[in-house]
Amino acid sequence: MKVAMKAASPELLPSPANLSEADFQLFDTLTEEIVLGWVKGIVIDGYEEHVNAQIQKQIDEQISPITEATMPWAPVVEAEGE
Repeated sequence: MKVAMKAASPELLPSPANLSEADFQLFDTLTEEIVLGWVKGIVIDGYEEHVNAQIQKQIDEQISPITEATMPWAPVVEAEGE
């Protein structure tokens, strides 16, 4: 499988008539650096900071999951077998 090496945004994609074999890269040869280069090439203004903050938030939630406390007025739910 090959993927286009041009910008991912539809309005920035070149016309299919202007694509050549050199505009594609084998999927198995993609690296983090290549993909980040594509993404950063179309990211504008503060969007990159927003995306990075959302990713960090997800990482933080996996490291220290937020657990909801049971409210004092909630009914007690008995576990099966008790």
